[in-house]
Amino acid sequence: MRLSAFITISLLSLAACGSQSPQAPGAGSVILEKLGLPGRWAQDCFRPYNTHNPHLIYNAPTNGVPTEQVLMDPNFDRTTELLDVKELPGGSVQWSQKAGETIVTVVTIFEGNRQKTWSSTVDDGTQLISNGKFSGGGEPPWFSKCETN
Repeated sequence: MRLSAFITISLLSLAACGSQSPQAPGAGSVILEKLGLPGRWAQDCFRPYNTHNPHLIYNAPTNGVPTEQVLMDPNFDRTTELLDVKELPGGSVQWSQKAGETIVTVVTIFEGNRQKTWSSTVDDGTQLISNGKFSGGGEPPWFSKCETN
């Protein structure tokens, strides 16, 4: 058996066991492009970003790892890599993001030209968002795709 075939089978076996395997460069970007995620999203695209109107910017490089940039306040702005991106049944998408020393798995749903977080689970099992509801009550907002980036 050739080494490359062995490595491919090993990676597929690890993924089947629930381990997070590295995704080929650009593979996550292909999924995001298919779903129309790259670009700027906001609750109100015509207002600047702030703590009440955060903007999300998704980048899907051809040969790299996709990213999510959150713009809302200089103290909270961040850019994170979207790891292990998967398209789920029904056209939703799942990815993992590093948040300090933890990994957060996020599922995002789409409705027309809008998207919102449906679930967000920390690697210790803590659910921040489940079935479109925050653990403390309330719902995450819908974000609309902005025409200009």
